Amino acid sequence: MSENTMQKRGMTKPPERIISAILIFSLFLCIFSCLPSGAGAIETLSCQNLVISLGGNERELIFSWADDQSSGKTALREAGKGSFIEYEAATSAFGAGYIHKTTVGGLKSSASYEYKLIGADKTESEVFSFKTGSPSKYSFLAVGDPQIASAANGRIWRATLSAAVTNFPNAAFLIGTGDQVDNYRGNSAFEYAEFFSPGELHSLPTAFAVGNHDNGLSLHAKSFYFPNTAAVGPGATNFDFWFRYGSTLFMVLDSNVSDTEAHKTFLDGAVKANSDAVWKIVIFHHSLYSEGPHSVTADTKDRRNSWPFLFDEIGADLIISGHDHCYTRTHMMKGNKIAEEGSGTLYITLNSSSGSKYYDFAAAAPAAYSAVRGQSRAPEFSVIDVNDAELTISVYRADTMKMTDTYTIAKDPVQTGTGTGVAAVSAAFLAAIAAAVFPDAVRSSLTAALTRTSQLIFS
Repeated sequence: MSENTMQKRGMTKPPERIISAILIFSLFLCIFSCLPSGAGAIETLSCQNLVISLGGNERELIFSWADDQSSGKTALREAGKGSFIEYEAATSAFGAGYIHKTTVGGLKSSASYEYKLIGADKTESEVFSFKTGSPSKYSFLAVGDPQIASAANGRIWRATLSAAVTNFPNAAFLIGTGDQVDNYRGNSAFEYAEFFSPGELHSLPTAFAVGNHDNGLSLHAKSFYFPNTAAVGPGATNFDFWFRYGSTLFMVLDSNVSDTEAHKTFLDGAVKANSDAVWKIVIFHHSLYSEGPHSVTADTKDRRNSWPFLFDEIGADLIISGHDHCYTRTHMMKGNKIAEEGSGTLYITLNSSSGSKYYDFAAAAPAAYSAVRGQSRAPEFSVIDVNDAELTISVYRADTMKMTDTYTIAKDPVQTGTGTGVAAVSAAFLAAIAAAVFPDAVRSSLTAALTRTSQLIFS
């Protein structure tokens, strides 16, 4: 059509800028139609080393991560319910970037939550999710010595956590016995990146002891949150800490520090602050009773001649350790000897969870204290099921999910109100009232207190 014809029909030539705008808009439509869903969204916050740490009790969690942002927030809500609530992070400079920690309390029991991270420039991470457990009946996972030294170790570590969470999706949290990394030739930054790489750590609360390979590493001290700490030495990682989950008191020791009196002071204080605890579990790295080569070293013998008496004094039920890269379950022990039936403390030494190292047994015959020993030369993890009457430890190979050991500790019926005496009947009656009136968050502690009260009155 000629320009004269356009003018005769009352039409004008479109301005060139309009034609250009149409072409550019069409080009953008073509580009975005080829991108994956969500690719046109605001730039996503890039963060590393994201992990959830257990707080002082089952209603508190701490979110920590690293990025290049000078400040940060955690936004959280019950899954699919209402708007996200933002919590300001405590931020500290680290290397060329920053590490952020956000504390969130008042969480509900047996609930599903969603959270995301927000940077100073308003960029946001993807939305992650987690579930809270029931403090009156729960399970948790335990792993020994990932000791990540290579990408291959990281791959197996990811497979181990994937198997554990896939097969036990209701586990409330994860504990580790130390040696998260190997610190091979000072390469801890890469190793921690591999350690934090499993996506399960974005959804599963954790508590990690410090091992000899983590000892003094600033990334260990800064990457996790440790509630109720007590310094037991001069270093950045030289502290013990405790937390409470339902009726269980967990005490985590830095076994790199050999100061028995410092650990005793911590243990006594933790027990005094949790006098109604039904179960007492202690976690530290250096095993006292294992079948591996460290079992015969001088420092292990020194601990074995003193530490068990600390645990006898506080009435510890279970000790979980690592360090020797093989599995050992003791008989029930008391006074550094096999205990009489119905008494004592159980000691578990966990095998490697990443396959980075496996150790042979120190001797052909099992030690007198060993009830079960094993070296599968495969990555392993444990599941511990807890209620006020029983605590069951089960051990699995991560590659085949074959159970390699299981053992149950039964609490004294009088202590838990499940016996046949007047005290037990009264405790059961009071516990039933507590269950009907109070929520999970307080029920377990209240039941333990009522049980003890009934014993004092009726026994």
